[in-house]
Amino acid sequence: MYLIDPVLLDSLCDFLNQKFTDYTVGDENKTLWPFTVVRGFLPPKRSDELEDYEKFCILVRYNDGDADWSIAENQSKAVNRMTIAVRTAAFDPQIGPRNTINTMAMIQRLIYESPILARKYRATFPLKWKAPAGDTLPIWQGEMTIPWIVPMAQEIWEFGGGHHV
Repeated sequence: MYLIDPVLLDSLCDFLNQKFTDYTVGDENKTLWPFTVVRGFLPPKRSDELEDYEKFCILVRYNDGDADWSIAENQSKAVNRMTIAVRTAAFDPQIGPRNTINTMAMIQRLIYESPILARKYRATFPLKWKAPAGDTLPIWQGEMTIPWIVPMAQEIWEFGGGHHV
């Protein structure tokens, strides 16, 4: 495995797609909207009008990461921090932020109830989050950053006729 593992992004998006297949949130007009899970960023805007997929979406992308050697465990360890941004749309300043925060809380609960993805990535702490600022009406976007432990290849040394990890 490597410090930056592209399969983590795919696994996290697949997990969220599966969990949000039938999930909808309502706007101030009681219209129910499904979420779209987006890998990375939204495509460039072609007009001033918001497309439906831009209003209610979950954006998943890499934030940063690091790797280190653990003396106690005698192995290296990598951490990839993933940003999950939740966007909802509402002109009502009570409904929009509440929909965003509720969805973020649901994602957090779902991830930490089953913290292992693809049988090799583990969600860990500290989780960081930021509430919607309210300066981009009607869009309410909140973000959370979740660190994931990524397994790394271990060095094998040969000496004295045997293999040692």
